[in-house]
Amino acid sequence: MTETRLLDLVDACDFRTLFIDELGWQNPDRPPLTFEVDGCTYTLTQVAGYKGLRIWHCPTLPPRPIQREIDVLVGKDNLERLVIFTDKQRQEWRWPRRKQLGSTNAKLVVHQHIVGDRATHLTERLRAIELDFDEDLPLVTLLERMRDAFDREAESASVAAARLMGTLYTHLEDAGVGEHDATLLLARLLFLFFGDDADMWKPAGLFESFLRDHTTAEDLHQQLIKLFGILDVEEKKRDLPAESPLARFRYINGGLFHGALRLPQLPAGFRDALIEACEFNWSVISPAVFGSMFQTVKSKEARRRGGEHYTTEENILKTIEPLFLDEYRERLDRAWDDKGQLTKLHNDLAKLRFLDPACGCGNFLIVAYRELRALELEILKRRRDLDMKAIARGKKVERAQLSLDVTTEVKITLDHFFGIEIEEWPARIAETAMLLVDHLANQQMAEEFGVAPDRLPIAIAPTIVHANALHTDWTTVVAPSKHVVILGNPPFIGQYTKTAAQTADTKAIWGARYNGYLDYVTCWYAKAIDYYGTHAGRWAYVSTNSICQGEAVEFLWRPILETGWRCRFAHRSFQWVTEATGGAAVHVSIVGFDKHTDPAPVLWTYPDGGRGAAERHQVPNINPYLCNAVTVLVSSRTTPLSSIPPVTKGNQPTDGGNLLVSAEQYDDVAGDPIAARY
Repeated sequence: MTETRLLDLVDACDFRTLFIDELGWQNPDRPPLTFEVDGCTYTLTQVAGYKGLRIWHCPTLPPRPIQREIDVLVGKDNLERLVIFTDKQRQEWRWPRRKQLGSTNAKLVVHQHIVGDRATHLTERLRAIELDFDEDLPLVTLLERMRDAFDREAESASVAAARLMGTLYTHLEDAGVGEHDATLLLARLLFLFFGDDADMWKPAGLFESFLRDHTTAEDLHQQLIKLFGILDVEEKKRDLPAESPLARFRYINGGLFHGALRLPQLPAGFRDALIEACEFNWSVISPAVFGSMFQTVKSKEARRRGGEHYTTEENILKTIEPLFLDEYRERLDRAWDDKGQLTKLHNDLAKLRFLDPACGCGNFLIVAYRELRALELEILKRRRDLDMKAIARGKKVERAQLSLDVTTEVKITLDHFFGIEIEEWPARIAETAMLLVDHLANQQMAEEFGVAPDRLPIAIAPTIVHANALHTDWTTVVAPSKHVVILGNPPFIGQYTKTAAQTADTKAIWGARYNGYLDYVTCWYAKAIDYYGTHAGRWAYVSTNSICQGEAVEFLWRPILETGWRCRFAHRSFQWVTEATGGAAVHVSIVGFDKHTDPAPVLWTYPDGGRGAAERHQVPNINPYLCNAVTVLVSSRTTPLSSIPPVTKGNQPTDGGNLLVSAEQYDDVAGDPIAARY
């Protein structure tokens, strides 16, 4: 079975041969389904199946809201399904959503295939669900294979995207473009690439068409500057002839396209690389993964390795889930049949504000926003279902029959998220990546409700401050309150590797409390304590495990405990690694704090020396050494612990006199070449 053979069958819509003969699936067991939606009739044929997972083909490609309604109707009697909508040029496969894409359940999401496309990742997904002739695979395992295949696709796509951006950066570097202008240009291009492929404007591919049809290698720099200027001006205020290709672009603003950009004439290779980047499908990248890899394109060494450097989302979730997400998910479960409690939960989520004071490319903010928008979507869906039950007086009403504009009900918005980042490059990427993940969340809302907020022009955006967090008053970024959640991964720099400036910062932050043993990362702990003041709240950092070991513990933890904070949860020391081959690894701890007594603290331990799976323990107390024990602080001292007499003698021979030399023995001992030394 070759990739060409698989894709030929896909393009020919011969899905029965594809799944049964090539992939080893079973014959269909259901008759065709016919539905009437919005006055049109649609017939779907089952082409294959496996233990209740059925694959359906609809030889029509209706608009996505109609697809969603058809999928709901198919799902009435087919919980696990793959629905393929096709026309002669395009196919849309409603495939299981990967776990972290935004929902606690394995819903379906659209994946597009263009007929004739041989650069697609579709063959990888199909190979993942190929069954051997005599293989009796459990359905759960097959579903997991499908989801894992998409996980790998999104991550490999992000690696490929980072390489494309690395190529563009190399051309800019060769052309002598300054770092600030290169940073700004690539952030803007990233937004346009994504917008072209993710239905952010109509027609799709508008930016790519502009590049191909209205730029040359000689005038590209001038045309880009003109385009960016137009994107920063409201349509009604533009002075453009009607036939201008720039007139088709929507007003974007939001600060992303505001500000002058200085570009020299760019090398011809830059335009070629730009068009190649446009041909890539940017809608499949994961903003959470891509942000970290995008940060590496400035490094020549990282570009040679393909930019494959990023921290796993699994480790980010180790921080945000016990800090706040688990609590709100549990509240959703408890409120499932109570609309009043669902509304209260929704309002409480709307009060939250999130600050990452060392945000880098924004990974922690991106994942937190994505998961909270998914939680909000579940709330809105459940409230709708309860409303329908009430309207129908207990009679079941199909979700597809309900039309409801919920765009005004979105209460978790980008302007609730704040970051501080010392480097301009990652700060720009954080801003852009947050806009991208917002668009993905809105697309998921459109999948459920047929409508989503239109974010253009950009009126709501995150606040990412380009500054040194240790020199910044955090209260000027977001006002302190019990609703502010602080989270992140501040820089790991040990006591003996700090620069003189970093040592000075550490001394200035801790003041009289500085003892010489505090690592640089502890400055963010001191800033958090000072930021909250008398306010309650919750905060958690990923830090080197030294914060819970040795002499530094007393000096770090005493002010934390004295200001009323308790350890809400902790991951004891484990190995924090990147996905890069040979990537640096460091042993870290994750510690979260609040001022409550409920819920009971949770401690994760790693029996295998910081590797492998963690063991979860709900415990009465987590002390500063991350032990399930009473809170104690071990201090250094210069006097004995007990009432024994003080030490009055130093070295004293207590070996029975064997080391004493008498006058008669002295000459013999002094004449011995070894003994004479002593």
